[in-house]
Amino acid sequence: MKTDKVLTVRVAGRRLRKLMRARGIKRQSELITRLLEEEEERLESLAVLRQTAGAARRSDFDDRLL
Repeated sequence: MKTDKVLTVRVAGRRLRKLMRARGIKRQSELITRLLEEEEERLESLAVLRQTAGAARRSDFDDRLL
């Protein structure tokens, strides 16, 4: 069973508060969690795009719709 590690990271307070205000987030942990979730989603999307790149064939499109 793998356990989570607690990390301590130094981040400029001004930078952190600016992002928190922009996103309407009150707690630092919530901001960090949301940023990590967004990055994970971005990486998953990128992987899907790489897998499907070039998968469409010319016959998959109807020229009348373009």
